[in-house]
Amino acid sequence: MQKPMETFKENYEQRNLAAQNWHARGRKVIGYMCNAVPEEMIMAAGALPVRITGRPGAPVDTMVRYVGSTAYSEGFMATMLNDLVTRKIDYLDGLVLPETRHTEVTQYGHLEMIRELWPETNLPPIHKIDEPQSWSHSGVEYYYKQLGRFREKLQEWTGYAVSDRRLRDAIELCNESRSLLKEVQKLRVAGKVTGTEMLTIIGSSWFMDKDEHNMLLRMFLREAEERPAKPAKPLYLDGSPLDNLQLYSLIEECGAVVVDEDNCWGMRSVEEQVDLDRFSDPLEALAQRYHYRHPCPYLVYPLTARCEYCTQKLNGTTAKGILFYADENDAAQHWDYAYKKETLEASGLPILPLLHEEYQIRDRDAMKATLSAFIERL
Repeated sequence: MQKPMETFKENYEQRNLAAQNWHARGRKVIGYMCNAVPEEMIMAAGALPVRITGRPGAPVDTMVRYVGSTAYSEGFMATMLNDLVTRKIDYLDGLVLPETRHTEVTQYGHLEMIRELWPETNLPPIHKIDEPQSWSHSGVEYYYKQLGRFREKLQEWTGYAVSDRRLRDAIELCNESRSLLKEVQKLRVAGKVTGTEMLTIIGSSWFMDKDEHNMLLRMFLREAEERPAKPAKPLYLDGSPLDNLQLYSLIEECGAVVVDEDNCWGMRSVEEQVDLDRFSDPLEALAQRYHYRHPCPYLVYPLTARCEYCTQKLNGTTAKGILFYADENDAAQHWDYAYKKETLEASGLPILPLLHEEYQIRDRDAMKATLSAFIERL
């Protein structure tokens, strides 16, 4: 029998595994881009939610290059789009896109263009959730209506009635997952869980059945609590979405470990619960959580909110240094760094900005040398 970490790793590396097994049993699978999509609603519709990811180093098909822009002809967004149109992801009964950043809105246009030009690609039906780009009471009211439309679309796709009871059950299951992941985070801070393990565990939760993942989390916590702490220099990581282990692995090879991050594939995605005690309507509870979640740099919130969140994270960190890592095509993260650079500096911690980096780390030796030089100074 596999140990929990082995199962997490298997599903993190083979990201289609659970979805293909689920679909083979005649059950619906709904893909989504970005943690702004409430996975609870997809679960309440009896479907498996699967987050779409990129693949460092994956080739990009000619049709994607034809309709795409040079801004993402390679990398994170391009490889996501490529896997959809070339049917490497062939099990989706629907695809959900939140309007949270320009590139994903652009992807919607490109997917529809590909559907028209190459109908044989047989893309799944697409639903957009229009999310307000700033925090406000009127914004959450508008978002609530958008989630109502999303509920109707899910019922159309799956044939399931997304009742309030089913929504509450799904919310409670996801809240349990977040609570368990926070317990794993405590072990990471204590030196008993590595950064690569933490990213693998969180990441696998986006691809697996949540019930199974929670069961494995409880087993993993019992095992990991008995581990001795491993000595490593603790780092805080900020910047672009990291849906892979390239950077975390190199950091660990250099004798350090990421103990916390501001990353939508890391802890930022699981820090907040859906408050069913405060909001009796489960749809309103979801609207409140997802609209007012920790600020994302791809939304036009007041940028001061990003600085406040950064200060909150750094005040509680055990890190001895900060890495800011931005992909070369990620304009939002470059602006984010420029705006909150003073906030990072105010922590008093040494900072290594790694800007304009390729999605695939091609020269590992050069990156390792840069990281090693920084870590040795801590």
